Amino acid sequence: MKNLKGLGTKSRQLLSKVLRKTKGTITPDDVAQICELSKPVANVYLARWTENGWLNRVKRGLYVPVPLESNTATPILEDPWVVASRLFEPCYICGLSAAQYWDFTEQMFQSTFVCTQKEVRKIDQVLGKTRFVIRRVQKSRFFGLTTVWRDGVKVQVADPTRTIIDFMHLPRMGGGIQLMEEMFCAYMQSKNCDLKCLLNYAKQMRNSAIFKRLGFLCEKNFPQKKKFLTECQRNINKKFAKLDPNINCDILCSKWRLWVPKGLVDD
Repeated sequence: MKNLKGLGTKSRQLLSKVLRKTKGTITPDDVAQICELSKPVANVYLARWTENGWLNRVKRGLYVPVPLESNTATPILEDPWVVASRLFEPCYICGLSAAQYWDFTEQMFQSTFVCTQKEVRKIDQVLGKTRFVIRRVQKSRFFGLTTVWRDGVKVQVADPTRTIIDFMHLPRMGGGIQLMEEMFCAYMQSKNCDLKCLLNYAKQMRNSAIFKRLGFLCEKNFPQKKKFLTECQRNINKKFAKLDPNINCDILCSKWRLWVPKGLVDD
């Protein structure tokens, strides 16, 4: 842990200029362009500012400012969404992070969940003491997103309906079946509920298991949604799926061709 150190007049002026013209993250290219420097010289300034405790190096080529109220250079990210949007672009905030944003759960999550089109070596990364859980998504599945502003930066996040579809596509993004069911119910009872959109998104994903999970959970919790249940039934195939592939599912719900955990269906 380094104490903040003073800067020379020129260095301070350049840093101030960079901070004014960047939002959330800083790269060598940013410094070179803003300060009209060569990239090697920009890297020298970045190293100096980091050594003196004014910037945090998140990873090679990516830096974030240390909060002004901080008296140390402890590498904590002020807004992981902003960093993710720069680090993994094109990307969107998804999973439990999106569910929390849309008030589908009151639980707080330390990790930031990201879907990206980029190749990533590790799907679980810790950067600046913040954990990112990353999943690669095909370009054809980049839909159902909305733009939000975070500290003056545009960040893409799964819209309410897409958030639920992602859980039905990959249940592990929902933190387990109990939490996933709670968030599905919260969506169904919210002003954001749009059953037509839910069906359209499910069709675009081209994964029959989504309809099986949607149909099962809807019939269990909202049996009055007859038209929606009929549409889900029409879109299931003959293959069997699991409600949650990550846990034991030893009871077969034949109507939905879905294996579910014991206790979720009547004997």
